[in-house]
Amino acid sequence: MAFEPFFISYSRSYFIPCYDSVRFRIIFCSTSWPGQNKTLKQGFKTIALDIRETFRLPIAIFTFFLIMTPIGVGGAAYVWSSIATDWQVKADTVALVTGTLSEVVSATGCVCGGWIADKIGRWWAFFGSGTLMAIVTLVMSISAYRPANYVTGVLFYAFIIGLCYAAFSAIVLHAIGRGLASTKYALFTSIGNIAPVYIIAFDGWIHDAYNTTKMLQGETVLGIGFIIISLFALSKLKLRKN
Repeated sequence: MAFEPFFISYSRSYFIPCYDSVRFRIIFCSTSWPGQNKTLKQGFKTIALDIRETFRLPIAIFTFFLIMTPIGVGGAAYVWSSIATDWQVKADTVALVTGTLSEVVSATGCVCGGWIADKIGRWWAFFGSGTLMAIVTLVMSISAYRPANYVTGVLFYAFIIGLCYAAFSAIVLHAIGRGLASTKYALFTSIGNIAPVYIIAFDGWIHDAYNTTKMLQGETVLGIGFIIISLFALSKLKLRKN
């Protein structure tokens, strides 16, 4: 599926520059770590307590539900190959664009997305990239169905998926804090996998019931709608915090 190549590309692009330093640490650092003498029961208890403390934070609860929304999910990436005939695109072009080129472009988007999140803020990056994704699907839905427009739209979409994945990581890392970060990050990302399931089902239903244009417009409306709702909820959360 399209999600896996995009995610793998992001992981590689983001962590390869750190490879030498990680290898250095593996060779030269001590093999001890905090809590290594705990029993399995004590370990699970520590995890449960830390997760409970995390979910006492309003921002963690908000983020938990936010990542289950369709914002920045990129559902259309799963069906580009299936609907490419609407743009009269050749099979070889579809394979190249949705495969290798999308991976490279998405990886680039991940790197840019991380930089944007650091420079202008994680929430701007998350909601901004989600808005850009909605704009791309809207533009594709009203543009002429030609091969060049398909290639351009799919690659722009892939780049924005990279932005969204980087922003996703930024808001999750902000929500979970430092304690047991790997465990809580895995928990949040697994919950985040709920959204692709229903957005793909939604896209498929709209496409079969209507057509590709309505499918793209439906994804646009769904994304923008949840962005508005989420921004309103976030503003209330910040006001209450202040």
